[in-house]
Amino acid sequence: MIITFGILILIKYALVGYQQHLGRLLNAKMAQSLMDRGFANLMDVPISYYYKTRVGDMVATEFTSARNAGALLEYGLMMVRGSIFTFTYFLICFLTGDNQRHT
Repeated sequence: MIITFGILILIKYALVGYQQHLGRLLNAKMAQSLMDRGFANLMDVPISYYYKTRVGDMVATEFTSARNAGALLEYGLMMVRGSIFTFTYFLICFLTGDNQRHT
């Protein structure tokens, strides 16, 4: 019995690790896509724009915005996952009759 639970716990942590890997991969791909699009947009503006704006500000803004968007996506996915588990928990409680008050 202990070996079975040990194996289940190892499988759980392996799947959690894989899930985090996929989340980080999605985050990185989205941030890279945003940075590529931002760079393409910067290449399309007239040269006079660069005389008025410091290059370091543009790079910092683009990099920070892309990273923050990726983090927002990751936290949003965590909230969706948490909401699904909460809904499932309440559904199981409702279906099994544990929602009755015990006095």
